[in-house]
Parts: sequence; C-alpha cells; structure tokens
Amino acid sequence: MQRVLFALAGLVLAASSLPGAQAQQPRQNQGLPKVDFQIGQIGPLGQGIAIQVKNGGFAMSPPTSVSVNVHDVQSRRLLLAKSLNVPAMHPGQTRRVIVVPSSTQGVMVRAQIDPRNRVPETNERNNTRTARQ
Repeated sequence: MQRVLFALAGLVLAASSLPGAQAQQPRQNQGLPKVDFQIGQIGPLGQGIAIQVKNGGFAMSPPTSVSVNVHDVQSRRLLLAKSLNVPAMHPGQTRRVIVVPSSTQGVMVRAQIDPRNRVPETNERNNTRTARQ
C-alpha cells in the first residue's frame, strides 16, 4: 500500500515538474473597474431633500460629484440645478447630500452621481435616480 502511495506521489510530482508545465495562477480583476457608485433613496429632510449616494464596489472611490435637478411637476419649471462634491468613499460606504429647493412638495428630483462618467465602474446603469416628492 505504501509503495502505491509513494508511486502516485512520484507521478504527481513528475507531472508537475515537466518542462513547460506552469502552475495555474489565480485570476484577478486587474484592470477591471472596482468602484460602483449608486444613488439610493431620495426623500424629504426638514426643509430640504436628502439623497443617498453609495460606493457599492470593492475598492476606495475617488472624489466625484452629484448633479441634482428639481422640477415643479405641474409647470415643469426648473426650481434647482446644482452640482455637489462627494468625497472619496470606502467600499460599502454611504453618504447623504442635501439640497434645499424653493419647494419640496409636488416636485420631481433627478440625481446623478459621476455625471461625466469620469470613474470607470462595475455598473454604470445605477448612477441615476428620479423620485417624485
């Protein structure tokens, strides 16, 4: 029994040491985006509107910005157009940005993080959210 085990071990060793044989290296996501900006909930907060932004990726994000537009639902008049800076975020970190339009009732809020697509992300389709207040 011991001879068989040693023989098998020798074959495995011999096979792995053949010329040209290379050990398999684990694949890594080198060069692939590791940040995933997301717009979360949009809702009233006191006299303003709070917008949650998140880095849902698995790497530290660089600083970015959020563009926010607030329109009156009935007249479609633009009440507020603002760009806000968002500091770098750790993976999984959530921040809240707040805007204070002239009205928070009967408005449509559109928020977009990384509006110029400067940061490569794992998912570019979750950067915008629209909510009616």
